[in-house]
Parts: sequence; structure tokens; C-alpha cells
Amino acid sequence: MKRIILIFTFVLLFSFPLLNAQVRFDLGADIPFYWGIQDMASGSSFGIYSGYIFPFPDFQVHYQFDLSLLKLGIGLRMYTIILLSVVWPDVFAEIDLSETGVPFVFNASVGGGAFMLFGLISQVSTGSFIVGDVSAAFKIGEFFRLGLGSLFLTNFETLQTSGGFGFIPYVQVRFVLMME
Repeated sequence: MKRIILIFTFVLLFSFPLLNAQVRFDLGADIPFYWGIQDMASGSSFGIYSGYIFPFPDFQVHYQFDLSLLKLGIGLRMYTIILLSVVWPDVFAEIDLSETGVPFVFNASVGGGAFMLFGLISQVSTGSFIVGDVSAAFKIGEFFRLGLGSLFLTNFETLQTSGGFGFIPYVQVRFVLMME
């Protein structure tokens, strides 16, 4: 399995640079308004509304491949929670309708498998933990986005047994900067 992943990685690394690739920096904040858990096996869910406005700073750096309306990227994502930051590998697919005159952007990403914590706790950990994210944003100008999204948190074992996952819907404020 490791050999297949290694071969796939080399194929991607040597074929994608032929496309128009750029480095992309996303700087923003996600403001959660609900925290929930869904158990697909029993069909039950539990959640609470957030009574406070507490933004979580979000930083992403990706190597982006521009395929007109579709953007693909691979890189790192980081959240900072006061004195602790966590970084993980991330891939995304984005549909940018602003090129057609409609100022909306739809984004889906998935990451995980390896996490680096730094701040009060400094360690690197690996595992089957997965972080997914879907969002829809209104694109204001070239760099600014305002929208809604949701994080999904789970691991492979939970998906195989109960299909359970955590979810955190949020309001998104983001600046996207491209470096060519």
C-alpha cells in the first residue's frame, strides 16, 4: 500500500506542474455557532448552540492548480486556539463562479492523518483522524470572502462502526492571496 501511495505521489508531483500552478495563502477566521455530534447507526444527534462569538483564526497554504472554474490544491491548514495551534495536511477542490459573473465560491476540503501541535503542547501525532470542510462564500472583490461552512470531524474506526462524526457549522471571514 505504501508503494502505491508513493508512486501516486510522484505521478502527481511530476504531472501537475505542467498545469498553471500557484501558491495560495488563505487568512481568515471561522466563527462557530453550533457544536454537534451525529450517530448515523442510531440516527440520533446532539448539539448545542454557541452563546458566544469566538473566532478561530485559520491559516492555509496550498499549491493550487487553476483549471478555470475548478481549483484544486494540496497543502497545509492551521487553526489557532489562544495558546495552542494545530497543523495538518489538506487537499481541496473549489468551484469559483466569479469568472462567470456570479460572485460565489464553493469549497470542499479534507485533511488529517498527521497533526502537529505547538504552543503549550508541542508534539507530532499520526492516526486515522479526518477533518472535512465544506463552505459557500460570497466573493467580494478579488481577495475577500464572507460565507457559511461546516467542519466535520471523525476517524476511520468510527466511520466503519457507527458512522458517527462531529460537526461545527460556522460563519467564515477570509482573505485569499495568490502568489505566482
